[in-house]
Amino acid sequence: MLLLFALLLPAGAAAQDRDVVPPTPNCASCAEWNTPHEPLKLFGNTYYVGTNGLAALLVTSPDGHVLLDGALPESAPLIRRNIEALGFKLSDVKLIVNSHAHNDHAGGIAMLARLSGATVAASAPSARWLMAGAALEDDPQFGLNAPFPAVPRVRVLRDGEVVQVGRLALTAHFTGGHTPGGTSWSWRSCDGSTCVDVVYADSQTPISANGFRYTDSRTYSTGVQDFRKAHALFETMPCDLLVMPHPGAAQLWERVAKGTLIDAQGCKRLAVSSRVALENRLATEAAAPAPPAPPATEWWRHVQVLAHDSLKGRDTGSPGHESAARYIAQQFAAAGLTPSGTDGWFQRIPFVEVTLDQPRVQLALRTPTGSTPLVLGRDLRLTPRPATGNVDAPLVFAGYGLSLPQAGVDDLNGLDLRGKIVVHMAGVPNGLSPALQAHGSRNRWAAMRDAGAVGIIAIGSAGVWGNGAGATSSLSLADSLLDDARGQRVGGTINPALIPRLFAGSALVWDSVAARASRGDPLPTGALTTSLQATLPTHRRTLTSPNVVGIIPGTDPALRHEVVVYSAHSDHVGTFKGPVLTGDSIFNGAMDNASGAATLMETARLVAQRGGNKRTLAFVAVTAEEKGLLGSRWFAAHPSLGTSTIVANLNTDMFLPLIPLKGVFAYGYEESDLADDLDAVVRERGIAVLPDPEPQENRFVRSDQYSFIRRGIPALAFKVGYTPGTPEATIWQAWVRDHYHKLSDDTTQPVNFETAARFNAMYADLALRVANRATRPSWRAKSFFAVPLVP
Repeated sequence: MLLLFALLLPAGAAAQDRDVVPPTPNCASCAEWNTPHEPLKLFGNTYYVGTNGLAALLVTSPDGHVLLDGALPESAPLIRRNIEALGFKLSDVKLIVNSHAHNDHAGGIAMLARLSGATVAASAPSARWLMAGAALEDDPQFGLNAPFPAVPRVRVLRDGEVVQVGRLALTAHFTGGHTPGGTSWSWRSCDGSTCVDVVYADSQTPISANGFRYTDSRTYSTGVQDFRKAHALFETMPCDLLVMPHPGAAQLWERVAKGTLIDAQGCKRLAVSSRVALENRLATEAAAPAPPAPPATEWWRHVQVLAHDSLKGRDTGSPGHESAARYIAQQFAAAGLTPSGTDGWFQRIPFVEVTLDQPRVQLALRTPTGSTPLVLGRDLRLTPRPATGNVDAPLVFAGYGLSLPQAGVDDLNGLDLRGKIVVHMAGVPNGLSPALQAHGSRNRWAAMRDAGAVGIIAIGSAGVWGNGAGATSSLSLADSLLDDARGQRVGGTINPALIPRLFAGSALVWDSVAARASRGDPLPTGALTTSLQATLPTHRRTLTSPNVVGIIPGTDPALRHEVVVYSAHSDHVGTFKGPVLTGDSIFNGAMDNASGAATLMETARLVAQRGGNKRTLAFVAVTAEEKGLLGSRWFAAHPSLGTSTIVANLNTDMFLPLIPLKGVFAYGYEESDLADDLDAVVRERGIAVLPDPEPQENRFVRSDQYSFIRRGIPALAFKVGYTPGTPEATIWQAWVRDHYHKLSDDTTQPVNFETAARFNAMYADLALRVANRATRPSWRAKSFFAVPLVP
């Protein structure tokens, strides 16, 4: 993966060392293209400042300059030197415009804009690519061009718009085909009393990645039309001096050598040759009809976009996640959905991020015999929350820390937790269903808070304990009523090596407690003689991040107010914050959860094509799942669906299409009659519903379906299933061990596309079946979740 220049150099470093720019990886032509070329005056106030193989033009005036294109990322220092060699200052460049946003023409723009302070302007498609730092899914060459440094802000241009810097006036002409956002530029350049019309014509070659067809492309359906529009323009526009992004395409160096730069027929010849190239390409496509698309082609294209390096791991609140949200909204629109956010497609959510000021943290364990300082990370790992603050409180041991009186388990019963910090084992006792295990584990703090506790500390697992400080920053919903950790002044995990010291002097014997916990037996509880003293300074910042919401309105007047929500999270965990040792710092999140978001988009498309849904279907790409299911928590509490009522949720998160689809895990299967709909669908497709072989992983509450379940809404979540002891089990478990939340979860890993296609088809069938069932989905009579768990 590409390590971008902006990530490698600190602020100001480029000004000190103009030549340290990593070369574009895996580009056979880039070194030759980037061969330096001396700058030269083309005519009047128009100068060539690019490299030997990649053009960049400077149009000058006393009021400021315009730069056209930035070539490769590694070309930016050469362009700067050429500008200065001509006697101009980079700081006088006021506007940078682009031909098309491939790495070889846009790669240097971010650096040049940053160093000059210039505004960047481009067509809407090119602006989207420039801000993403990559050519995206509508590019005929999608997947062939390397990412490049993203441009934070781009002014969007209209076709035919005249941009001005002082007395300079350049006209933008949208001449797509090579790319959707392709733009050619024209202006008058004068030398004394002699003036010529200069045209910087964008590339007109109909080249593409394997499998792309201009004839019937779904991703760029107007490509042929755009080419023909450009050809017609070039035939008629005033054009005395033609330059193109690849100078050789207009024989620039031959014309310079011959002294024939001025040529009024240049654009006309370009129109003729480009039209011939296009017709040859179309004839070739007609002679070889499109082969059947491989399984899950559209789904995989979505995964490739969302897991692309340019999105930098889609961390909540990041520019990469914003790009992902915009892409999903575009796909919802293309599928024919109706926007149903609070702002068009988007439901923007306010968050607060809390970060521990680590150097100022002070911790101490106080016992009847004295006080012992603790070290953050070595002894105690803390997660800051909005309520985090200084605390000095006694400790109480509460067994497993569970409060499930309906199930006969209540570790808090009989304990005085007022003003106390609760210490608990991280496991659960035997005898609880997987759903109750998961629910009880996730809701420990709520019951403790209601009983008056001020903090919670889990006992770490036995084994290796590193010295990491833990999650020293966290994200929470700005609405404190929706903050599951509200009131928690201290929360974290303690090194198990310290536990004997915690229990010393109390009526509890740690070795006995540990032995009982290892068997899953009920545990004794009681007050400890130790207390924790903590000084916990924090920093805070606010941010927002969007859910993306689209609906397919129901057709039945009696049922359309009932909404079935299909959800998948669009965020991931961003980039690695430590030292980069392998050249890869991006957690791409291909399986987690670009795959699920792709299935959400595919389901929307398939269901919209089929139609006939009696209930309204809402497709929601939620944010901040990785931060604690926060986007779905907000949506379930504040659905942007008017007066409609959510009656069910189906969620897909990291469904792992790695093995043949023989069965599925359906989390929540035992709890509601949605299982009846699933049974009918999988039976028709020869798929089994398999029992969860790892209930201790608490997957029932570890994804977004839980936000709906806790509000009394029946829900299911899905993964491709396996039978323990089979080769499929080995593959599935190896993926979790080797790729889950690791840098290797990218688009280079093996994927079973047949499984993905069958899973998506099953999911679309289930969507329509639930939408059209006769009765509203309901909980099983004995389900613990039939009563809403939160207001």
